[in-house]
Amino acid sequence: MPTPAGQRPEVGLARRRRLDHRLQVTVLQQEVLLFPVEGRPGERRACVTQRHGRAGHSGPGPASASSLQEEENPVSADKTKGAELAAQMLQGVSDEHMRAATRLLGSHQDGLWLRRFAEDGELEDAAGRQLIARTGGIDWDALARLMRTPGWSNRATSSEAAMLEVAVSLVGDCAVNLRQVLRVVDDAEFQLLLRALGEAMHGEGG
Repeated sequence: MPTPAGQRPEVGLARRRRLDHRLQVTVLQQEVLLFPVEGRPGERRACVTQRHGRAGHSGPGPASASSLQEEENPVSADKTKGAELAAQMLQGVSDEHMRAATRLLGSHQDGLWLRRFAEDGELEDAAGRQLIARTGGIDWDALARLMRTPGWSNRATSSEAAMLEVAVSLVGDCAVNLRQVLRVVDDAEFQLLLRALGEAMHGEGG
């Protein structure tokens, strides 16, 4: 039986509504990264990455490149070998005495003094200025001044102090009592001193 002509628009409207509904369902199924906005039911927006700031509040947006670098691979003296610290401080340094003295400190106790130069505020205060220069190398003039400051070695062992004194004497104005040095260093430290003296005279590998 044919459909009356007056009903055709309603049938067409119903079909369009069903089609629109199916399209909406398909779209919603694909929006896996969408979620409702709080307090506004039914409204949807794109999902964004959130992270906590220093005050503990969350904020939109990805972490900056600097913060990612600090979290993934922070650069600190604690995580760097003594020899690597010495190599970093020797970039652009050609003076063989400075190179030998810096490598000596990098080899001794895995860079004990190099770490203290960068981190120990008491040593910096005693010297009157930073022990690491702006170029990233050791400020040997500041170390020579430190050697003349009473009590600078109070928190170091006798052998630790002796190793630093010999290193500074290779570069700057620092008198060393070799007899006293030989009394306090062990065999391994003595070999490091011999190597440093040879490198200062003949260059690395000398």
